[in-house]
Order: sequence, then structure tokens, then C-alpha cells
Amino acid sequence: MARLLLIDDDTHLAAYLEDQLTQRGHLVRCEEEAEPALDVLQDSEFEVVLADCWLPGMSGLEFLADLRRRGIAVPVLIMTGQTTPDTAIRARQLGAWDYVVKPLDAKQLVNTLEPLIEEMLKIIRLNRERVHLPPQDMTVPREASSPILLGNSEPMQKIYKRIADLARSNLSVLILGETGTGKELIARAIFHYSDRSAKPFVAVNCAAIPEQLLESELFGHEKGAFTGADRRRIGKFEQADGGTILLDEIGDMSYSTQAKILRVLQEGELVRLGGNEVLKIEVRVIACTNRDLKAAMGENTFREDLYYRLAAAEIPVPSLRERGASDIELLANGFLSREPRGEGQPPLTFHKTALEKLRAYPWRGNVRELKNVIQRAALVCRGLQILPDDLELRPDQLRDKKSLDREDALAALGTAIQWAWDTGQDNLWAMLSDRLKHEMIRFALAECDDKKVQAAKRLGISRTTLDNCLDEESQSQQT
Repeated sequence: MARLLLIDDDTHLAAYLEDQLTQRGHLVRCEEEAEPALDVLQDSEFEVVLADCWLPGMSGLEFLADLRRRGIAVPVLIMTGQTTPDTAIRARQLGAWDYVVKPLDAKQLVNTLEPLIEEMLKIIRLNRERVHLPPQDMTVPREASSPILLGNSEPMQKIYKRIADLARSNLSVLILGETGTGKELIARAIFHYSDRSAKPFVAVNCAAIPEQLLESELFGHEKGAFTGADRRRIGKFEQADGGTILLDEIGDMSYSTQAKILRVLQEGELVRLGGNEVLKIEVRVIACTNRDLKAAMGENTFREDLYYRLAAAEIPVPSLRERGASDIELLANGFLSREPRGEGQPPLTFHKTALEKLRAYPWRGNVRELKNVIQRAALVCRGLQILPDDLELRPDQLRDKKSLDREDALAALGTAIQWAWDTGQDNLWAMLSDRLKHEMIRFALAECDDKKVQAAKRLGISRTTLDNCLDEESQSQQT
């Protein structure tokens, strides 16, 4: 049993939650707004607070900040019906224990909350002393100009929580994932939400710079250090002093350069090429790679000591395939909304069959590939809707040709009928019936590896009928 304070202006949902949590043995008090809830917390002991994010007056995030200002250390679980990466990260920054996305089904919400409450109570009760934090001048972190991260899937929710946790520290971070998954965006988000956000952020693509120039790029050089060095140059580490440096594709870095990176991490100092002066620097390092660094260590192409220095914290980034159809659709709509349109032109949208095709594609190039496909489709589209052919995706690369649901399949058929009607021709019944018949036979033969008996059985026609239809089509093509 626990004493719970529930803050939600949805009175019907609040009443349901109160009833269900009370049945599970908890003592529940409800408030509709955050301001009176703060006064209640000031005067009474509660073990857990459940607060909606979007409240009238003071928001859930402002409520979290005010709790800290007052020095009240009660664990808060934020609930939200509309989550964004920025909201999720800021809630964590302000001290939320966790946050949950409200499902449409209230019963499902209770089933989601109950194990979280039990987990919170278990940890809280390990130490029964209530610790009041000293009052702090907490403000809701800024939202403007944050890196554009999109995704509501469970793997991405974990990423947002990880970003919020790491933004509060100065640990080195290693971000791992396939090409095109958005590793640099995650690195920029860690920087954006950190205390270093007003300091420099310097990104270096280690794979794009020739090996003989990479050390000069990173550490700088003195005049005369090598042929062509006609003046002193400040390296990327010096430029990032006090801030953050991103070493992208660090798995492509040479073994000798790795040793010099290790010295910077261990000693906080560097020497420019051709120089003798030891320069002290203080910089946070975030590294990204699509390579298997543990395998590279086994092959002696990546230093084990550098790996463990970089991997003080790791973030494995899910592929787009792992994120699921909802994120694919969310990203596609996000990219399409940013495509420029002429003055007065309405925005482009996706036909349902185009979205289904996007969801069925394997996306081996991940988010970067998806973005390129949408940009190309917006360019070739001749109407107000992106159609499947505009996407220019090869059918043999579709993940699941049979994944169209009944509604989308009928919509596609309806589009064909509308096209035929708009031609103004007569005798549409015969034209469409013949076309549908031949398309069905072609599809069935392809699915059955040209085995006519098996194809005819699936279609519910005789082998003779199938042969006659094929003969008719052949004669039609000859004439």
C-alpha cells in the first residue's frame, strides 16, 4: 500500500484511476491542478505523485521545477497523452522518476502504472529516511532550437531517457548503430540539454579525413610542422575546449591516432604537431561508430584501453526496422512537411497505399535512406498526394508484400476504378474485369513459382480456365 497523489484535469480518467488503484490497496488523493497539489505536498506526506504533463495553469514540467525549488523530494511519474522527445528529455532533467505515454485504453494505463509504482516503492523503501533536497533555482529547460528527433516507439523512448540522464553528466559517451540511424542527432541532443550547451560543439568525421591529415585536424599544428604548414593551425580539440567534441566514425581511426586520443582523455592535454608546448584542455568526448568495436579489438585494429575510456556510457541506437511502422510513418510525414512548396500551394500528403509501402520496406539505409526517398518523391510527385510509384522503391525489396490490410487494399482498388471512370470511356465493366482477372493470374503465378495447378487452386478456377485466360492475354498483346 502507498499514499499516492494523482494530478489530472481529466476527471473521468482520474476517477477511474483512483478506483482501480484503491482496489489495489493504495490510498489515493486527486487534484485537478498543480498549484493546489504543491500546497498539499508541502503539508502532507505522499510516497508517489502521478501527474499529467499538460495541466491547466501550471504544467507538469513547471510543477516538477517548483518541487525542486521548494526542496520537496517526492518521486513523480509524469503521464502524457502527447509526448515529444523534448518533453520526455526535459521531464527527466527536472527530476521526474519516469514518464509514461497514456494509451487510449484506460485499463491498459492502469496495467502500465501498477508495476512502475511497485518498482518506485521498492526502491524508496530501501531507505525510509525522507531526504528533502535543498531549494534550487530550477527553471524549465529551454525548448527552442533543440535537435530534431522524431519517434514515439519504445526503443526511442529509452533513447530519450538515456539522453536526459547523460546530459547531466560529463561522462564520455559511445553511440553505436547502423549507418543512417541518427547517431549524430543523438550526440547533439546530449550536448543541447547539458550544462555545456553555451560552449562549443565541434563535430569531426574521422572517416572523411585522410589519415595523414586527421592528426593535424584534431590536434592542430605549428608553422613548418610539415610541407605546406605555412602557419599555425588550431585543432578541433582546442576549438572545443570547455565544450563537446563529436568523433564520428571513430572505428575508422588509425591505431596511432587512437593512442593520441587516449592521452587527451586520460591527461586532458595535447601537443600540436611540430610543437613542444603541452596544452591543457577540458572537453567532453562523444564518439559514434557503425563498426563492431569489440570485434575490432579482437583483430587488434582498435585499442581496448581507448574503447573503455570512450564507453563510460553507451547508447545503442535502434535501426529503423526495429522502431516499427508508427515511427516510419511519423518520420515520413515529418520529412514531407519540411519539403518546400510554392507560394499558395497546399502541403503534400501521402496516399494510404504509399504509407503502406513505406511501412513494408526494409530500410537498410535507415532514417537517412527514408529522408532521401521522401525528398525524391516530393520532387517527382505531380499531384497533391504522394503515390506508391512516386516513392521509387523496388518491389523485390519490400519486407512483406502481403502486409496491406483490407481497408488499404480496397482503397487501392477504389483508386483504379476512379482512374478508369475519369477516362470518360464506356464499357468499364468489361475493361476492369478483364484487367483484374489478368492481374490476379499474373500475381498468383508469381507467388506459386509458375506452377499453374497450384495457382489455379488458390484462385478457385480450373487449370483450363487459367490457360484460356493466358491465351487471351497473349492474343491481345499480339494484336
